[in-house]
Amino acid sequence: MYNNKTAWLSNIKTAAQIFVEKHLSEESPFFETFWQAFSVKINEALKSEDISKITFTPVSCVIAEISFVKGYAQDFVTPIVTLTIAEVLYALNTGKYSFAELEEITHSSAARHGAKPSLAACLVRSLPSLCKDIAACKRNHPAESIISQAPGPSEYLIWTEGKKIILGNMDKYEKNKGKYLLWIDLDNPANGLTPKSIRLLIHLVENIGSPVSIPDILKKVFDEASHLGNEEETNKINQQLVKLENYSGKRFRQYLMAGWPKESLGLSDKFRDKYFLFKRAVSHID
Repeated sequence: MYNNKTAWLSNIKTAAQIFVEKHLSEESPFFETFWQAFSVKINEALKSEDISKITFTPVSCVIAEISFVKGYAQDFVTPIVTLTIAEVLYALNTGKYSFAELEEITHSSAARHGAKPSLAACLVRSLPSLCKDIAACKRNHPAESIISQAPGPSEYLIWTEGKKIILGNMDKYEKNKGKYLLWIDLDNPANGLTPKSIRLLIHLVENIGSPVSIPDILKKVFDEASHLGNEEETNKINQQLVKLENYSGKRFRQYLMAGWPKESLGLSDKFRDKYFLFKRAVSHID
């Protein structure tokens, strides 16, 4: 956990630059210019060096005060992205939140700062895991960067060892692919795996070590509302678990946490080094 404004701003910049270069390539050339203006204004607005005392009331005025965006405020959304990221990282620093709770924080912040529905949806999809990864990386591995830049055309988005990262070269992983229980190319999934079984797997590994409620799984994986305890719903989830179990050679279920199927579903920490999922990292806002 960081406790000063400098570290917080550093994380904001890292996350914002990754998001802008990945999803808003047309604004990427202006990012450094924007950031210079933003960081000056944010330091003026946030007088306290202790971020636990920071209030976001003055931060909402920053967009209007930055000369760079005057005349372009309706077209450029980098300020909205940056302020939303600031609030998500602030939340991560002040408490423990589930992915669902971080998604709610992201959505409310984006809406408050004027994000259109397509941008808000993209922020909700991307920021919880991105901000968690960056915050964790800079807390635990200050000499390393989990993601050095936004993905280029030959880079890969990877889920492994409890992390979601971007790499340009997978050679060292390919040489040891035999050690993984699940090695899955998400662009060309093997026979027997379905889009929903893959979505379920990703949702579970992004929350590895923590139980995920049945309603949350129904919402995130199946895009459906749910009623806890409904046998039809648990059967629907179980059908996808069967596919993962079969693909793993009947070894996947042994890593499930207690709680399934009555209350929740989750993967234990023992599964962290058992999976490697990857896809080509190309993504833009529609």
